[in-house]
Amino acid sequence: MKDKPLRTPITDVQRQQVNLLATCTFQSGSYIKRFVRDIHAQAKQTDFEGLTPAQAALLEATYYHYRGQIGYYLETNRAEYPDPPAFTKPDPKPHTDAGTVIREEAPDWRELRRKAEAERKLMAWRKSVGGEGD
Repeated sequence: MKDKPLRTPITDVQRQQVNLLATCTFQSGSYIKRFVRDIHAQAKQTDFEGLTPAQAALLEATYYHYRGQIGYYLETNRAEYPDPPAFTKPDPKPHTDAGTVIREEAPDWRELRRKAEAERKLMAWRKSVGGEGD
């Protein structure tokens, strides 16, 4: 029979890591997502035996890997929110300065091709019915 791996009680730092990892978004069907959810649920229980050395190492590596999401979560969920910058609607009229050149819009080549094709078909039809089109 296999011996049970030695477990060490979960530390406050590890508990905080598990709680922060529970807020992350993981790839669907990944073992990391299952691991974090299982450890998070077990850590809430009073009879939690602790982490094995392999689980502690995986927790540390996962915390390091998802540090970007964790930092964003901590940054966006703080008590004080900075005031957003004031929104100013852009002026719809272009400004002309002495050194600024305002370019005309580029022609829509698809539209020009469509019109040329329609004109060509119209001329071919006129020619076929004996009208002017030469």
